[in-house]
Amino acid sequence: MYENYNVVKWSWENEIGEAHQPKNCVKCGKCEAACPQKLHIREDLEKAQADLDRKEMIR
Repeated sequence: MYENYNVVKWSWENEIGEAHQPKNCVKCGKCEAACPQKLHIREDLEKAQADLDRKEMIR
């Protein structure tokens, strides 16, 4: 959001918790069906998890 990968990654790992990470999505599609903006949530969650799984920090 603020182009600060390190802060986002730290927050994700330390504040959100393991159970609520995108990798736990079962891809049922309920969120997309309910989304009034018709976002591709399942696809976006996969992209977010891939970014967060990167080992290196971005500066």
